[in-house]
Amino acid sequence: MTSTHDEKSEDLLPRLMEQHQALFAGREFEIPSKLPGGWHAIANRLCADLETILGDQASRFQPIQSKEKWGSWRFYWRLELDDDGKPEAFNVDLTSPPYPAGIEDLNQGDVQVSPTPSGYRISVLPQGDLRRAVHARVLQAENATETTCMWCGQPGTYWTTGWVHIACAEHRRPGAMTLEDWRSRRDE
Repeated sequence: MTSTHDEKSEDLLPRLMEQHQALFAGREFEIPSKLPGGWHAIANRLCADLETILGDQASRFQPIQSKEKWGSWRFYWRLELDDDGKPEAFNVDLTSPPYPAGIEDLNQGDVQVSPTPSGYRISVLPQGDLRRAVHARVLQAENATETTCMWCGQPGTYWTTGWVHIACAEHRRPGAMTLEDWRSRRDE
């Protein structure tokens, strides 16, 4: 039996911020943010890894936003600038499966094109080894949410009711169909 959406909406972002004072002490997300309960373990591992990657530079970390987008987690951040003036990462999520012709030609140098189940993501990679290490680890965590139920943390799949979400069969929204089924019906 599926639960209602309201039952599943526990926000664990405050707990995550409390658990990782090196990253979040005295800082707030710049844009109102949430963290679905099922992705807390992924976010917790990410933050522990970021504390290790950043070491004594953790105080430069500034969270921008945590949210669900096109079914999976997005965690936007920046490092406060030091004297290097190097730009941060820039990400664009687009929903347009299959890839538009020629999109793979963008995947070179500092531009990375990666598929997502609901489309594709274009990233302009940040400059500097530290920023690239943070970017790579954040992207890895975001990708892990693509197969994790956002409500309970169990293995999940993409479902849609018009709102794309990742859930196990128990927590999918009422009336939801898999993304593959939706695409098949759309293409008939």
